Amino acid sequence: MPRKKREIPLRQCYTTDLKRRVIYQAFTLGKKLMEIAIDLDMPVRVVQRVQQTWMQIGQVCCSQQFIGRQPLLSPQQTKVWFI
Repeated sequence: MPRKKREIPLRQCYTTDLKRRVIYQAFTLGKKLMEIAIDLDMPVRVVQRVQQTWMQIGQVCCSQQFIGRQPLLSPQQTKVWFI
């Protein structure tokens, strides 16, 4: 039997500004996880993950620059020289 289609998508992207508001409410205002999740209308797990990332690297988002495998050629090797 097929499952019902969810009204809410499984995964949703949250802006950096919204994630910064999580940190502000948690550390400056001293709110608890449930209060932040209700105020910002986001799942508790997302609030937990944002706080965890903040504690680990000091930013709300991981750098997207290093995701994926490393290039085979260095930037100097990729330059094309025309004579």
